[in-house]
This record gives sequence, structure tokens and C-alpha cells, in this order.
Amino acid sequence: MVSRHKKAQTAIRSMETRHVYGRLALQALPRLFSLMDRDRLSPTYGCLDREYWLARSTDFPSAIAQFGVHAMALVWATEFPDNRFYHQEQVARWCQAGIRYAGTIQHGDGSFDEFYPNERGWAGPTGFILYAILASRELLGPQIDAETESAIRSIAAGAGRFLGTREEVGVLANHHAMALLPLYMAADYLADEDLLDLFFIRWQSFKRFCNDEGWCLEYDGVDAGYLSATVSFLGKLRRRIEASRWAGRSKVADVVTALDGIVDRAVTMASHFVYPDGHYGGLVGSRQTVHFYPHGFEMLAPKNSLAAAMVEHMLPGFDRGGSVYPALQADRYVVYRLSEFLEAERDWQDATAPLSVLPCQQDGLVRDFPGAGVAVRSTHGLYLVSNLFRGGTWLAFDRTSGDLLAGDGGVRMELANGNRVATQWIDPDYELGFSPDELSVSGRFHVLPSKRFNPVTFAGFRAVSAVIGWNATSAEWMKGAIRRLLMTHQSKAPASFERRVVLSDGAVQVTDRIQLHGSAKANQVILGGMTPVRYVPQSRYFQYHELRCDEIAADPVWVARLNDERQLTVVRTYQVGKAPSVSIDRPLVGG
Repeated sequence: MVSRHKKAQTAIRSMETRHVYGRLALQALPRLFSLMDRDRLSPTYGCLDREYWLARSTDFPSAIAQFGVHAMALVWATEFPDNRFYHQEQVARWCQAGIRYAGTIQHGDGSFDEFYPNERGWAGPTGFILYAILASRELLGPQIDAETESAIRSIAAGAGRFLGTREEVGVLANHHAMALLPLYMAADYLADEDLLDLFFIRWQSFKRFCNDEGWCLEYDGVDAGYLSATVSFLGKLRRRIEASRWAGRSKVADVVTALDGIVDRAVTMASHFVYPDGHYGGLVGSRQTVHFYPHGFEMLAPKNSLAAAMVEHMLPGFDRGGSVYPALQADRYVVYRLSEFLEAERDWQDATAPLSVLPCQQDGLVRDFPGAGVAVRSTHGLYLVSNLFRGGTWLAFDRTSGDLLAGDGGVRMELANGNRVATQWIDPDYELGFSPDELSVSGRFHVLPSKRFNPVTFAGFRAVSAVIGWNATSAEWMKGAIRRLLMTHQSKAPASFERRVVLSDGAVQVTDRIQLHGSAKANQVILGGMTPVRYVPQSRYFQYHELRCDEIAADPVWVARLNDERQLTVVRTYQVGKAPSVSIDRPLVGG
């Protein structure tokens, strides 16, 4: 590790942008305090769910809001530049009120609810809240009073056992990483060997979801945003292990060795989703997220030149409004971003070696990740990333200007029966083709879920959650059913597609062949654009480069032709410095 006092001597990273994290977080901190009930006499004193305690627009407090205590503790304990909250007594008092309030809404089995009563969520929210509370305790130190300390011990014992004995339906590797982190912290804090044994069991489970290509499973594929979250959570875990009472044990050391390998591979994989304009992830991920968790990469930066290069490239992007910064996020999720940015600011360090060249900065790069369905191509003029498992979604950037040339979320249609269907879905039955200058994918369209509550169905849902959610097992079943319905359900539509993407030095040509089956007819056909289709609460944040990339609505004459002839071939060409060209039934280039 490089001492903070030696940064000026090394000066490999820019000193101009290093405080971007702190500045963006501190700008949003007043919003966090506005979310909290700060009235000591209120029965909801310390609640951070403003919609519950003030607006009264919901019938239960979302526990994930209490994650905000961590950002409070960080700004109280750390002398960031222009930090007006540093060592303010009120801040320490409010932070403890938030911790104690969390204890009042914890279930008897140690779990918490985020989206609905009796959810009994696993890592989200139980793992996140436990991490925030234990980390806040360390930051506040002697400021913690006896009442709060008692609450922390009770929360840690219950939440730790819940994390160690349960496992949610639907694989989210970042959740497993976040379950591991606070589970280990709770075991260390309570000196509980039983919790440590549960940690080892959970660790073995987590490793099953890590692919040798460097990605970790998020439902059914790789997601760049949540891969960065996994790196961050595992980086925090490693630091906790090094400082723990069990650091010298051989079994713990084995975890660290395996963890380092997983993280190194994940950093390499994640680097391909860092774009020339400072954005990250997006349409090519299984969960289409655009957030970047920088803290793990900042912890790695002194010894990992690729991680250092990534955050050094991302920082100016954050400063220009790229990726996801705190003020952009909804109240429910701003608490995550605040803590992550503050931790990254606190642990920023200079690199000890020259920064690596990022994939988007390389000429002639051809890299395929067949297990993930991801292809990466970099010519002299363009940088392209595509996920063929998602129906061939792709993003292409002009490497000279750094701007997005085009983003393509595939083909979407509205059928005559009202169903919305899309090629942008992960399907193991898709047939993929990889070559240096051409990518291809074919398969079926998928029906998009479109469930919404009305007053009657919402009341019914609340009644069912009250009956079914009485214990963790039935609550897990219910949450799994919801996820399958809204997120991962495979419902193939009566339409198929073939997509071919051809990359040259200054242009991308995409050819889509659409075919209708049976009696299906289309009302509308939309091609390209940046619209994601999967339900993921932490996705669909606005990015400025969306302004440069519009979708194309097929002419009604083309739609009529599709319905009459049962198939349609559309060719689009995106070329640097020119407007996109669109035509139908033209011969394929090179075909």
C-alpha cells in the first residue's frame, strides 16, 4: 500500500479529479438527511424512508433506507474536503437513531423487508443493512452509546444467522458477495465461531457462480454494473479478513487466495465495459445496469494497474455526468451510491506503476467470451461490445472523439394481440456466431412481462404476503415466484429473428431478418435504440449519450409488408460523421 503522504511523489494518477467522488457525494448529502425523521419525540425517529414517516404514501417502512446510516457515519468520521458534517454531534446522534430504528423493524428471524411486508429479503436488504450498521459502529467508535451498542449486537446476531442459513431464489452473485461481507464482520464482532462456519459454507456456494472468464452470474448472464459491485464487496471483505481475529488461520487464508483470483479475473472482464466516453456497462449486460462501483477498484489501484486505469478513466466521466452518480439515483438507492463514493474518496491512492492500456484504448483488439456470449472488437476507428446471448445487443464508440456512434437494443415489436416482444432477452437456445469482423445470432423473440398492480390486485398481494410471508421458507418461495414472473420468465413469441453485425474501421452494419409464425401480425416494429426491457429496479438511469442514439420506427408500409409476406429484412449502417442509413431487402455486405 502506498502512504497517502507519498502521492505527490508518485503522481501517476491525476490529482485534478481525485476528489470527484467526495464532491459528488457531499453535494447529495443534504438530501439524505432530508429523508430521515429527525424528531426525537417521533415514534419513527431515525426512519430514513420519507415516503413512510412523512408522506405516508406506503404502509410499511422500506428497511433498505436505513443503509443511509453508513454515509452519515462516513462523513462524521472522515475529514473530506469541504465536509461540513465532520465531527458534528448531530450527525453522530442521527446515525445512532437510524441504527436503533433498524432494530425495531427487524423480523424475529433476523431479516428485513425492502419491497413489501414479510419479504424477508436475504442480502438485499438484510446483508446491506448489517454491513452498514457494523461499519458505522467502527466509524463512530466511542460515540456509540450503550443503547445503540445493545441494538447493534442484537441486529448482528439475528441478521448474521439469517444470512448464514438462508439463500435466495435466483442467482445474483453480487448478493452472495454482500452476504459474505457482513456475515464475516458479524462473526468477528461477536467472536462467534458458528457464524464463521456458516461463512465458509456460504463461500463455497458463492464460488459456484464465478466463471473462469471473469464474470459472476447475475440471473442468467454477465452484468457489468453488478460485476463491479461484486469486486467492491469482495475488496471490502478482503480488508476485513486481514484485520480480523482469524486472519492467520489457514482456512481463512485459503479464502483470501481464492478471492484474489476471482477479483483479478473480474477486473479484467469488467475493463471491457469501460467505454471511451467514460460510461460503463448498459445494454450489453444481463441486468442492463450502468452503475460502476469504484471502491473495490480504488482499493486495488496501488497494486493493480488495470484497476487503476479503470477508475482513472471513469473519474472524469463521473464529473461529466457519466455512469451513475449519487444525485441521479432514486431515494431508495441513493444510499448505496453515497457510501460507495465516500469510501472510494477515502481510499483513493496513487498507483505504483504506469497505468494499463484499457481495451477501449487498443487497436486491433478481438476478444470473445463465449461463456458470456460477449464479443469485444476495437479497430483503429471504433470500439464495439456486443452480447449475443442478449439477442446481439451492442454499443459502438468513435475512438477518435470518444462519442457513442450507436447503441442497439435489438428489435422490439407490438403484436396485434397486444403483446410486446423483443429480441433483447437472454436465451440459451440462441445460435451464436463469432468471427473477427462479423457477429451473428438467431432465435425466437420473447414476450415481455407487463404486470402492473391495480387497487384490487395490490390489496390481494398484501393479503397474500401477510399469509405466506410468516416464515423465511415461504417468503423465499414467494419472492422467487415474483422474480420469475417479472424478470427471468421465458415466454417465446410467434416470431423469430436473425441478426448479423459487421464491423469495419469506421462503420457498423447490422442486418435484421424478422419472420412471423402462425397467424401472428405486427402493429409496430422498433429497431435499435437504447431502451432496456428487463425489469431491474437499479437500471434505466438516464445517460447523456442516449441523446446521440435514437431508435428507428419501421415505416407502416414495411410493417404491412412484414404481415403480408411473413418476413422482412432491414439493413442499417452507422458510420462516423454520417447520419444512419436504413433500407429493406438489400443484399448483405460480403454475402
